[in-house]
Amino acid sequence: MRNTFHIDRIDAHNWMTSPFVETPEGFLKGRAVITTTGIFTYLDSEGKPVRELRLPEEVFKPAFLDSLKLKPITNNHPKEDVKSLNVSKYLVGVLGNNPSEPGDGTSDNYSLSIDMIIHDAKTVQEIRQGKRQLSVGYTADLEKADVGALWCGQPYDYIQRNLIANHTAIVDRGRAGEMASIRLDCADAHIQIEENDQSLTGVKQEDGMADDMFKSVKLDGVEYKAEAKVAEALHVSLVHADALQSELDTLKQSRSQLEAEKDVQKERADALDIELVSLKKSHVDSSVIADRVKARVALEASANKFGVVLTDGMDDLAVMTAVVKVKAPKASLEGKDALYVKVRYDSILEDAVISAEEMADAASRTPAGVVKTDSSSEPLLSGVERYRKNLVSQSSKKEA
Repeated sequence: MRNTFHIDRIDAHNWMTSPFVETPEGFLKGRAVITTTGIFTYLDSEGKPVRELRLPEEVFKPAFLDSLKLKPITNNHPKEDVKSLNVSKYLVGVLGNNPSEPGDGTSDNYSLSIDMIIHDAKTVQEIRQGKRQLSVGYTADLEKADVGALWCGQPYDYIQRNLIANHTAIVDRGRAGEMASIRLDCADAHIQIEENDQSLTGVKQEDGMADDMFKSVKLDGVEYKAEAKVAEALHVSLVHADALQSELDTLKQSRSQLEAEKDVQKERADALDIELVSLKKSHVDSSVIADRVKARVALEASANKFGVVLTDGMDDLAVMTAVVKVKAPKASLEGKDALYVKVRYDSILEDAVISAEEMADAASRTPAGVVKTDSSSEPLLSGVERYRKNLVSQSSKKEA
């Protein structure tokens, strides 16, 4: 952002102003528009035109309004800022302390008017002869605009920020014509076109230009005058903008069609995903089923072996719990989780396997055909049968 000095020349609606009248002292006083909003063309340091946007919120910002109050009025723009050291050299009048604000009845929310009084006799005479247009000298910070930025359909290069007024000048001719000007009573009016104001050289300004350098352009049904080059450039821009708008409308239609097709495809894909999840839930691999059946058969066989009575609705955990309770009745299973029950159950199975192996080993060591009798004269038994009987008897004693 850079700071620049501007000279502003604008016009006004009649209802925003009041005719200037002469006071008993020979002064002229009245109300006039001195600035407005919009896009204005200036020349940069290389002489190239740049378009600067002055927004309503900047024009009516309290800091700018305060800076206008009671500021000097000069006859043409001085080549330097007006200060206390040189004000006596340039002062011909002063602005009032009542710049218009939006909604106060003195503004159209775009143009700013203010009371003023002209003291200098020479300046009063020049005003009566037709030198009536007004131009504000002020500083502003320039903010670079985004590429392709538009305001009310018009392109611009910079935005003016933080406006601070230094003075307001009475000039012969401003580029906005009669818009910002002092208006006299009809009896006093005498229009005279003077030469272009060349009072400020080397300072960015909006000096007057001859009529043949202007062309009329229409924006939103309102006709404006602009420099020929600016009008031509604006016309080209508007034609280009219309073409771009047509292309944009076509692209929007294509985009809407593509979005509709995309949504249809997405809905179809979502439906397929739901169907796939449902199929996965309903599908169980045959090998998994076989393993589960095999494990259940083995579990029920073990339960039958240990004398557990199975009932309908018993799941695997219930069966294992029943086996543990039969084989280890002192075991406390209350509050135990499934893993604890499974470990106890597996331990019982291991003990059973070991017992079976020991019985098989004893049977293999008993000679074939050898039998013994005991003192109670019970039937002759094989070694394996006696071993089993002893185990049962020992188990009964332990449990008793």
